[in-house]
Amino acid sequence: MPGLRQPAGELNGRPSLDATGEYAGWLSSGNHPTELVVVELATGRTDRHRVPLAGRCRSFHWSKSPGVGLAVVDADGAEDCQLYRVRPGEGRWQPVAGPHARQVRVVAQSELRPREIVVSLLDGTAEQAEYRRIDLVTGAGQTLLRDRGFAAVYFDHQLRPRLFETVDELGSRLIFDGDPDHGRLFLRIEHRDGMCVRFVDFTADGRSVHFVMPDGEQGVRLVRLPLTGGPAAAATLCRADKADFTELFFDGADLQLAQVEGERTECRPFDAAAAAV
Repeated sequence: MPGLRQPAGELNGRPSLDATGEYAGWLSSGNHPTELVVVELATGRTDRHRVPLAGRCRSFHWSKSPGVGLAVVDADGAEDCQLYRVRPGEGRWQPVAGPHARQVRVVAQSELRPREIVVSLLDGTAEQAEYRRIDLVTGAGQTLLRDRGFAAVYFDHQLRPRLFETVDELGSRLIFDGDPDHGRLFLRIEHRDGMCVRFVDFTADGRSVHFVMPDGEQGVRLVRLPLTGGPAAAATLCRADKADFTELFFDGADLQLAQVEGERTECRPFDAAAAAV
């Protein structure tokens, strides 16, 4: 890549690509003050931006909105992390939630609503977290729901809460289609499989959902489950024997590429475009 050199300091976290694919960004630290490094991929031009905040900047990644990044900052080392929206070209770092928000983390983004994110946070002296949808352009926020002790909440591509996870007295994971008080039980994951089964993503139309599930004694499989069905209606898209999926890339409902890690890492394409890449 023309002009691209090893940045000063150490790479702090994985590089991230912006929504247009034109820029990469990462944090560089080590023996140097923490900087945000932004590289224009076509030319290799590199800009370094000093992080203008007290505390430790733990991570940076681009949002789905072009030119807007997200940085997690731990101000006092107490894990009460704040989330900042970053416009590197303007040198602006602004908190995405109010001054009293703490333990702020991104839980959902979508290409269908690129200027918005959903965050989980504690606000003020509240003991229960809330989920808030925030406009990255205006900063306006809307509370979607308050956490009543859910193990997890999964949001679709319209950034709506769709699946709610709880744990029963035997340690089984229960996933409901809708609020557990009024929704239906969609998936029950026995305790022995709890560490293996994981949510991946909804399809773009919101009618199905992808999960990684056990496949025999030493394997896993990627499945698509229609939300009107259940485990019996699962369609297996890909298998990994004595391995696991580390990255999965979709185009709508279609699997394009699976990165599988076993004794070595390999990429499996599932269409001609991904195979060419």
